[in-house]
Amino acid sequence: MVRKMTKYSFIVYKNDEDAFFDKLKELGVMDITRAPRAFDAKSHTMFDDSRRFKDAERTLKAVAKKNEGAEIPHLECPSSALLKTVESLTNEQESLNTRRSATVAAIKEASPWGDFHPEDIDRLDEMGIVLHSYVMKDTDYAKLGIASKYPSEVMNTVTGHSYIIVASRKGEPYSFPVAETAMPARTPHELEMELATIEGEQKDVDMQLLALSARVDELEAQRVELMKGFDLYAAIAGSKKAAEGSLTVYEGFAPTDDDQKVQEALEDMDCYYEHRPAIAEDNPPVELKNNGFAKLFEPITKMYMLPKYDQDLDLTPYFAPFYMLFFGICLGDIGYGLVLLCAGLFMTFKMKSMKEYGKLVILLGIGAMIMPILTGSAFGANLYEVFPNLHIPHLPLSNMSLFWFAILFGVFQILFGRLIAVVYSFTKGDWQGALSTLGWVFVILWCVVAYAGTQNPAVSTGPVFNYIFGFGGLFLIVVFSKPAKNLFKRIFGGVVSLYDITGVFGDILSYIRLFGLCVSGGILGMVIDNMAIKLNAVPYVGWLFMLILLLIGHAFVLALCALGAFVHPMRLTFVEFYKNVGFTGGGKPFRPLAK
Repeated sequence: MVRKMTKYSFIVYKNDEDAFFDKLKELGVMDITRAPRAFDAKSHTMFDDSRRFKDAERTLKAVAKKNEGAEIPHLECPSSALLKTVESLTNEQESLNTRRSATVAAIKEASPWGDFHPEDIDRLDEMGIVLHSYVMKDTDYAKLGIASKYPSEVMNTVTGHSYIIVASRKGEPYSFPVAETAMPARTPHELEMELATIEGEQKDVDMQLLALSARVDELEAQRVELMKGFDLYAAIAGSKKAAEGSLTVYEGFAPTDDDQKVQEALEDMDCYYEHRPAIAEDNPPVELKNNGFAKLFEPITKMYMLPKYDQDLDLTPYFAPFYMLFFGICLGDIGYGLVLLCAGLFMTFKMKSMKEYGKLVILLGIGAMIMPILTGSAFGANLYEVFPNLHIPHLPLSNMSLFWFAILFGVFQILFGRLIAVVYSFTKGDWQGALSTLGWVFVILWCVVAYAGTQNPAVSTGPVFNYIFGFGGLFLIVVFSKPAKNLFKRIFGGVVSLYDITGVFGDILSYIRLFGLCVSGGILGMVIDNMAIKLNAVPYVGWLFMLILLLIGHAFVLALCALGAFVHPMRLTFVEFYKNVGFTGGGKPFRPLAK
């Protein structure tokens, strides 16, 4: 269900704003309305700082992952300087990477010329001898007769190219048939020494980042605190100013359940306030409140959108049992359900941060152990063939029976959703919309029973059933679908709305995916079993190969089937079920100011 909200309006003296918001943060149940407005300089600064923290966290996490298992050194760094230290080291690391790349390229360029002494070149220059350097193809070197025409020396030959030094005297005419190449400024030996220095500095920076990676949680906490400050600033900056800036008017929402606590706290504050129950036009934030079972499925609800305050029902408790069973039939294997159940128990009791998700996995595992009883599949094997004494009547279901079971399961959920819409419309005073939806319930039910009668003579519809559900349903749809004072417009709109029957059939056919996923999961598991049995025939080590294939194969099939079993029931929930209930959505989440 959606928690009822109370709307509060505050008038606060400008000088008391800080103390006022500090007390609201301590209270922890007030969501201050943020007015749409352009970001100012301070907003940009706070967001930029948030991005800086995020980049620093990403850097340290990457370093920790790269050096997983390595001993973490110690580095003294005060908390206040943690972000700047990480940024400084990151910038230094990037600079060293750039220098290293340039040095490696310089070594590659200088290596063919070998080591030389610059002072020797200077002495030759003093003697009036100028050295020229060239790179040319070996074939051109021989063809042009360079060795016989010029005082030259081949320094090196690399991949068909000759690196040549030619001497000439200053002041004498000189020409050469190819363009001159610049000599490297430094020798390969000098460059290699510089590379070793750079790599040492890189290692030192890496060790410092590794030491700081142990404090990534501290950085994250600082970022969270920064964003809380931004929430506070957004609340203040988004307020309406009055009385020439000496007073400030704020609006906020708090759960009605907390009215007494909120009002007692406000009485002790230096502010004037008014309150009243929130209405849909206020667009209050939405907070869900469900029992222990449905609460576990709230993360799935939030993956789509929240209900609109006072306009939609919170459908979490209504779709939760269906989702659990849909997941089970899509996974299609008792053995896989048992694995999920064990994983959920481990998450619940051994991983405190994942406790609530572990409980959800337990429920999904239970659903995946209940529904595959229809087929009897367990790790690809059929339990009813392995244990013929189980003697469960009418089980396992044939593929055709499973097909119709999926269809009927879908019809049941659609009818259930429409009945929810009928009750909710009546409670909101929309009795015509409720009667129209009830008409669709009658027509869908009549169509299902009538079709069943064509397939099984034992199912028959008598005149009373036809009049009430068939003609009665059509009457309700035609008369109440399009409320209008003009009778002709009302009837015409109702007749046109009958076209929606195509959408109903489309919704029902969508549930065939339950059958397809159930069957495919069992077949994949059976394929793994058959392959493993064949490997067992290998002499001596066959049992080992069989065991490895069973473990890896079923793990892969479980992951694949679990993905489909998670996504497709979600699709049936958010498209077929939500649509038939009449869900509109668009609620904004409840985000109270807090310490």
